[in-house]
Parts: sequence; C-alpha cells; structure tokens
Amino acid sequence: MNRNRFDKIRQIFHMNDDSKHLPIDHPQHDRLHKVRPVIEYLNKKFITVPFEHRLSLDEQMCSIKIKHFMKQYLPNKPHKWGFKLYVLCSLSGYAYSFEISSGAKEMDRLPGEPDLGVVSNTVIRLLRPGTSIL
Repeated sequence: MNRNRFDKIRQIFHMNDDSKHLPIDHPQHDRLHKVRPVIEYLNKKFITVPFEHRLSLDEQMCSIKIKHFMKQYLPNKPHKWGFKLYVLCSLSGYAYSFEISSGAKEMDRLPGEPDLGVVSNTVIRLLRPGTSIL
C-alpha cells in the first residue's frame, strides 16, 4: 500500500464520533477519545475470563518510534520510549484489564471511593469487578 492510500484511509477511518469530543479546557476532556471504544471493548472481553487467585499489576511500555505528545520516557525499561500502560494480569501473563496512561490527571472515581493518590486510584480502577476503564 502506498503512503497516499494509507493517509486517505487514516483520514476517513474513525472509531468514535468526533462531535462528542470535548475541548481541551473542559474538565471531562479525554485525550484517548478517538480510541476509547476499542479500549473499552478489549477490557470487556478480557475480563470475561475467570480471575486467577494471584494477580499482578504493573506498568508496561508499548514501544514506538513516532513523535507523539503522550510518549513517555522510562529509563529502567528495556524499551525506554513509548506509551505507558498499566496492566492487571495473572502470573501466567493473561491481561485482565489495562489502562493507557494519558498523562492527564485521572479523576475517574465512583461515588464513595476515597482519593488515595494517583497510583492507588489506578489500582482501584483496574480491580473494579466487571468494569474496565470506566
């Protein structure tokens, strides 16, 4: 496929309605708006597998070479530049839930959930039963 054809397909291919995208200064602005349906779909499918007794939650680096404002640098990872993912997985390696770190402050707490800090709130979001990134 040549570059012009790829650019044309990329131009017309959408996974979410752009008219519902909130402006950057809005408090509910989602940096991952365009791919949010894919993330939610994958998390709903992943969580249907019964949980094992021992789970692991860790950050992973999805290595990329493109220039992007969400690209992060983690010096202690084998692939130092890329998108940072938080993944809840079994010890055998199956991912039950994941979240892409968008660099924005994640304020996705349910009513009654305490604010325990950024890391603890991420753990709580990934461990919510039957839900994904919400």
